[in-house]
Amino acid sequence: MALTLTLLDVITALFIIMNFALMLRVPRLGPWIEKTTATSREFMAERRWMNRWRIPGLAFFVMLPLQGTGGVGAPCRTDDRPYSGEILLAVGIGAAVESLTFAISWGLVRELILANLILGFVAAFMVILGTILIIVLSGDGLPEAKES
Repeated sequence: MALTLTLLDVITALFIIMNFALMLRVPRLGPWIEKTTATSREFMAERRWMNRWRIPGLAFFVMLPLQGTGGVGAPCRTDDRPYSGEILLAVGIGAAVESLTFAISWGLVRELILANLILGFVAAFMVILGTILIIVLSGDGLPEAKES
């Protein structure tokens, strides 16, 4: 399962990289991509010294589960189209670490459920509740569609 999730993130990133111009025309996704790319371009222009950390930074961004799939967001965070191989490498590393962490964590919760049913369900509930709270409190979502 971890390999499947990693592969899906890499394929999604490849799709976004290869069709970047077309993705800008998708109704709700296009404005989000433009805003994200502009923000990251401004951020990196102010901090040129961070340019050498862009690939590990992208891998860390993909590793964080808060944005959903990093396969869509990571190519939008950089303006380096000639370095799409490096972007795919960063997405692959970040997705592999994330999915392996989820797989190992689920294995631990499963073992806890088998050992002590009530404690296991309480732990699973706390993980789900914590994830929902983080998503709700972050408040970042897709922008509303503009009506013409």
